[in-house]
Amino acid sequence: MWGGARLWRSNPAARPAVAFLALFIALRTAFLTTLETPEPRYVLVCFPVLIALGTQVFARRSEVQ
Repeated sequence: MWGGARLWRSNPAARPAVAFLALFIALRTAFLTTLETPEPRYVLVCFPVLIALGTQVFARRSEVQ
């Protein structure tokens, strides 16, 4: 969440992508909570999104002039 919020504030052009990824995680989580025993392969789909947003916490920002 921290990485997504940081990317949201620093880059207005990335806001649609961040919103889409957050919606994807929310809908996927809501769907998987309705299943009694979700298979791990269905849960693993969200990990690349979490890793991509999490790396934004550690990314350095460069100023373009």
